[in-house]
Amino acid sequence: MHINADHFYPELIDPKTGEVLEFGNDGELVFTTLTKEAFPAIRFRTKDLASINEETCDCGRTLPIQSRIKGRSDDMMKVKGVIVFPSQIEAALMQVPGVSDNYQIVKTKQGDIYSLSVEVEPSENRYREGHLDDFEKKAESEIYRILNLHVPVHTISPKTIPRSTGKAKRVIER
Repeated sequence: MHINADHFYPELIDPKTGEVLEFGNDGELVFTTLTKEAFPAIRFRTKDLASINEETCDCGRTLPIQSRIKGRSDDMMKVKGVIVFPSQIEAALMQVPGVSDNYQIVKTKQGDIYSLSVEVEPSENRYREGHLDDFEKKAESEIYRILNLHVPVHTISPKTIPRSTGKAKRVIER
């Protein structure tokens, strides 16, 4: 997507420190409006993670190009030096047959170090089949394939995770 640099001044920042990053890096998108007079936005933090490059596009335009949105800075977690988004864990779990759409990511802090585990509700049919150790190992290997990080997966009985109205609360801290 092209950014109309005549009207917007784009920046990338480190979401944790606020430090300005060079184009080409991944960071949080920040925009300042240049031509809006009635309600200007100055260094508006979008909370979207993406990158920007200034290479000439194949279409011939010389405007900065924004990459696809790679995630949200408010969902981002850093675990053992690896940046983790809940959407990555969800993508891994959805590759495992028998996983229901109810799961929770459990974030535990010990000192300054965070660790993750995942509690998954299998479908009722998969739960009745048994052999849940194999189910957990398959889920763990799918998460490792995407994140390159070992995250323990624990199977819990169907309908154990509390349901919420609106947006599901996927990450809990213990």
